[in-house]
Amino acid sequence: MEGGIILKPFQLEAFNNWVKAGFRGVVIAPTGTGKTIIGGYAISRLKEPTLIICPTERLLKMRVERLREKFNIVATPYYGYIKRLSTTTVSIYNIVAMHHPELLDRFKLIILDEVHHAASNVFSRIIGLLSDGHKVMALTATLKLGS
Repeated sequence: MEGGIILKPFQLEAFNNWVKAGFRGVVIAPTGTGKTIIGGYAISRLKEPTLIICPTERLLKMRVERLREKFNIVATPYYGYIKRLSTTTVSIYNIVAMHHPELLDRFKLIILDEVHHAASNVFSRIIGLLSDGHKVMALTATLKLGS
């Protein structure tokens, strides 16, 4: 239990497998099953500077709100005209990939929300910029492997 949240068995299993894999991996689970909760749990447990990258402004705002509601984590948005950095910052793939890739250097834990978007050429830049020092948790409901 973290921040009043009790993980479901599969969520705890996903988190523990990610830890065992050296704090790197992809959590694949159907929509609505709590991938956001697994990510929030990782943030609350590791207590390291975290950057969450989402594909859209709508998901960014949802992440900021859910982290506050579920884990009492104050996350700041970094997109458009609002560019606030904090221990937990939420941005958008396009902002990080095209305009501010240096953000990755400021954070230890990188959470890639809806990571299937990272397969495009623009977003795959982010994957290429991640170092061995980053802990990386990728979240998706639909991951297609390359052919």
